[in-house]
Parts: sequence; C-alpha cells; structure tokens
Amino acid sequence: MRITQGIMTRNYTSNLARAMRELSSLSDKMASYRQFQRPSENPFNALSALKVRRTLSMLDTQYETMNTASSVVDVTETTIKSIKQRLDDAMELVLQGKNDVLSDEDRKIIAESLRGLQKEVLNLGNTQLGGRYILGGANTGEPPFMYDEVTGALTYNGLDVNSTNDMSSVKVDVFVDIGLGVNYLGGVVGGAYDGDINKNSVFSLYEHGCDILGFGDISGSGGPSSNIHTLLGQLADIFDSGDLSGIDQYHAQLDKKQKDILVQWTATGERSKQVLFMQERNDELAFQATKRQTDLEVIIPEQVITQLKSQEMIYRAALQAGSYIFPATVFDYLR
Repeated sequence: MRITQGIMTRNYTSNLARAMRELSSLSDKMASYRQFQRPSENPFNALSALKVRRTLSMLDTQYETMNTASSVVDVTETTIKSIKQRLDDAMELVLQGKNDVLSDEDRKIIAESLRGLQKEVLNLGNTQLGGRYILGGANTGEPPFMYDEVTGALTYNGLDVNSTNDMSSVKVDVFVDIGLGVNYLGGVVGGAYDGDINKNSVFSLYEHGCDILGFGDISGSGGPSSNIHTLLGQLADIFDSGDLSGIDQYHAQLDKKQKDILVQWTATGERSKQVLFMQERNDELAFQATKRQTDLEVIIPEQVITQLKSQEMIYRAALQAGSYIFPATVFDYLR
C-alpha cells in the first residue's frame, strides 16, 4: 500500500489535535484542581463521588440537628439544675422555720420566701429557647405550665397536675434523628413503614415539665403534692398559718422531690453526653467522607505537573515534525 501525502497529513492533523486536547485537559485539571470536569471522563469516580457527596449532605443535616439537640439539652440541664437549687434553698428555709425559737413574724417571712421560690420554679418550668418552650414536649408555642392565682390550680398543657396520675394524654414527644437511623417496630410492609417509631433509634428533643416538677392526684388524701410548685405553696401556707403540727410529711415530701430532681438532672446529663458522642462520631464520619471525596475528585499536583510538562514536550515535538511532513510551498520560498 502506498502512503500518500494526504494520508500523512490527515494522520498528523489527527494526532496533533489529540495532543492539543490532552494538553488542554491537563491545563484544566491544574486550573480547577479536579480530576475530571464531566462524569463521562471518569464514570466510576464520578459515581463514587456522587455517593460520597450524598453522605456528606446527610451528615451536614444531621449535624445541624445535633446542634439544635445539644442546645436544647444544655438549656434543659441548666434549668433542672436551677430548680434543684431552688429546692435546696426551700429545704434550708423549712429547716429554719421548724426551729421553735422563731416567732410568727419570722415564719411569715419564710413563707414569703417560699412563695418567691414557687414563682421562680414556675418561670423555670416555662423556660424558652429561641422562642420555643422546651419543657412542653411537642407544645412549644405556648407556656406548658399555667397557674390560676384565684383557684390555685396548676395545669400542664391544659391538664391539672394535682388531679391525675396519668399525664400521657398531654405528653407528645418530638423525635429527631441524630445519626442512629430511624427504625419502625413493624419494619417495612408493602413499601411503607409499619408500626410505631422505635424510640431506641431516635432522640427525644424536648423533655416534659410534668415529669420534672412532678404530678399526682391529691384530691382524696389532701396531703402534700407531688408537684414542686404546689408543694412550695403548701409549705408557705403552713408557715403563714403558724400551725406546724403536720409539717413533717411535707418536709419529707420536699426531701423526696430533692432526690427526684437529682435523678432528673443526672438523666439529662447522660442525654447531653449522648448528643456529644454522636457529634464526635459525625465529625469522624465527615472527615473520612471528605478524605474519600478528595481522593476521588482532587488531583495530585505533582503528578499532573509532571504529565503537563511531558505533554508540552510531546506537543512541541509534534509541531516540529510538521515541518517535515508538510511540503514546502511557493509562499515558503517567497519568505
């Protein structure tokens, strides 16, 4: 087969164009620091990188949720700590008030102090964070605790805390995913989730103030309330009246509420540790995913620079070879 000038010209032009494209591609990689500009250039890496990006997006969303949960739990923990401090102050006042050497006027002063603590406890039960009430469960738009000055009734989400032993009807949880993955007790049936949410797979964002301050039906016994706010009012009334004959049972109830609130405080501290652990886990997963994304998408500058210099030499050599392939024309002689 005879190699014609036309064949040589076409082959040279095609090879030169290929060298230019490769040189342009390497230049783009250096400018963008990316291994590829279009998925078609590296389908496997492009698909893997897409999966990693989805993982990073999910981790970012979970991290925002964790930040919110961390803020809510921290404020809740601080609130419970403040309630405990009020109980400690109340216990000190009660011990002082039981002293026989105190006059009726002194006990009235103690009664006023107890009522002041009572108001503070109510305010703490209606603590807000970012305009949301954090101790009302799903009810975050209005104060969970409402106190009627006339009747002396205290309600939680509309239900009297001193008239029932079951608050489940007004306790609605708000669950969030902090990286454990939401599971359902019934699994997936017919392509849809079946059954209730598995509470071990989610995090309850808001606690219920009725569990912290306490509740219980006292209509039959008429004795000390299981609710801290009401109990402080009862103690204030006793000191105000001057009759301390039945104060021991109220004193014992206050001591019990001190221990109960300590348990609540400890439990909230454990919730805070759980969120912190999940944040650290999220950070580690995000670090590993980012590292994987870098391996898939980002160039190694030293390698690309070496390839770029080699390609420049190939391109220059191809240009020089063109002077031997293309025949001289009359214009070359004229120059």
